[in-house]
Amino acid sequence: MSTSLSVSKPQAAASVLLIGGTDPSGAGLQADWRVVHALGMHAYTVVTAVTAQNTTSVSDMGVLGATKISAQFQSVQQALLREDALPLAAIKIGMLGDEFAIAAVCEGIAALQAQGQPPRVIVDPLIMASSGARLLTQQGENMLLERLLPLADVVTPNLNELAQLTGMPVTDIEEIEAATKQLLSIGVRSVLLKGGHYSADSEESSDYFYSQELHFWLIGKRWPDKANVLGTGCLLATAMACATAQGYAITDAIVLAKTLVSRGIRNAVLANGAYQARLGDIDPNDWSVDYQDFPLMTPQSPETPRLQLPACDSQRLGIYPVVDSVEWVEKLIHCGIKTIQLRLKTDVENPPTWDELDQQIAAAVKVCAGRNIRLFINDHWQLAIKHGAYGIHLGQEDLYDADHQAIAASGCHLGVSTHSYTEVARARWVNPSYIALGPIYATTSKDMPWVPQGPAAVERWVKLLDGHYPLVAIGGIDRERAKALKPTGVGSVAMITAITKAEDYQAATLELIKIWEE
Repeated sequence: MSTSLSVSKPQAAASVLLIGGTDPSGAGLQADWRVVHALGMHAYTVVTAVTAQNTTSVSDMGVLGATKISAQFQSVQQALLREDALPLAAIKIGMLGDEFAIAAVCEGIAALQAQGQPPRVIVDPLIMASSGARLLTQQGENMLLERLLPLADVVTPNLNELAQLTGMPVTDIEEIEAATKQLLSIGVRSVLLKGGHYSADSEESSDYFYSQELHFWLIGKRWPDKANVLGTGCLLATAMACATAQGYAITDAIVLAKTLVSRGIRNAVLANGAYQARLGDIDPNDWSVDYQDFPLMTPQSPETPRLQLPACDSQRLGIYPVVDSVEWVEKLIHCGIKTIQLRLKTDVENPPTWDELDQQIAAAVKVCAGRNIRLFINDHWQLAIKHGAYGIHLGQEDLYDADHQAIAASGCHLGVSTHSYTEVARARWVNPSYIALGPIYATTSKDMPWVPQGPAAVERWVKLLDGHYPLVAIGGIDRERAKALKPTGVGSVAMITAITKAEDYQAATLELIKIWEE
């Protein structure tokens, strides 16, 4: 998975630019503003249209002239030159109306970029209103395809808009995937299909993301008692823009936005004949993510059955050493360790042969036999299955390559490494036996692009996932850091050098066990 798409880098406060039309019924810019304010962020606005519409019809599109749109862009440029101005990190574009408005928006974006503003651009290509009325002229649609969409980092059509933009059918999964690929052929960088209208009688709402680097389905719960909530497309695209402005990578931004939309629909209230999304109080630091709103992610079809993997016998796996030899496995289980991982490195100068790996894994399983030890084998899932290990631990890249059906059929437990919202969503799809969270602190055992998360992040993960999966904190953890993590409620801490490099590994291990079990 591309790090530019999936590795978040938290950053200082930034602003977003909202471009679109007003909607008296509560969608459009009104919905955009609610999202920005709920997240405690600052937004500039360029109004392209002042519509007269309700939930059943559009009586006046009210598209503004290009001169007025350009004047608004100039005001935004001037505001961004102030010393106290927050840098512009993202642009969300909604209703445009006609080709003249699109031309003015393209020129305005170019002027901002020339001024040194490098915002991500999210385009929600509004072509038709919910009532069925057209919101973009045919000439405007042509210019949207030719000029604006190639400027976007992500384009977020719904099913009807995807069919309109590509001229292709979108009645099943294969057609949807083909149509999203077609959009990339005109220069679009990535597409997020809003799938709320797909399989409307399903218990799930599935969105599809496609780029040259990766693709996946994002699957969330459908709230059938809250059908046709107004402005959810606006909410999604604006939430993505806000997340990217906070430093989240594209995929994390999509996961957070999907979660926020689910929250808004779940809490929607009926007003003036239509449901209005309600976000409630949100903590901008963690988006108040709730497990019931958090999606699943898979590169497979959303119709693929999920795996049924065995659960660990405890939600709290305790002190969890990660070691590189059978000798260390044997020494540590004699110290009272109940959960341990054998990580046999193959990215070294003289890597072990397959036969040597086979022998060491077989020996480790034999050492643990009959002792009620949770022995996880890192990466080498075929050999773990062959020798009947308690479990397998996989990183995200190996998770994509492994045979999930074979692992499930073997009865092996499965632990999965995660470093972000994206990877937790991906891990949840395979129903892991535990989820590892990291890096919590800086570590020298691996060269990783992720920023250390710290204890506060562990608290957030525990709040989101505890009770659903055993959780393991990993990355740079020593005795003092283990003590600091204990109050977060995480059930396990993984460590390497805190034990293997200790002057007295037995004393260090016993002390860690005591700290964790007190």
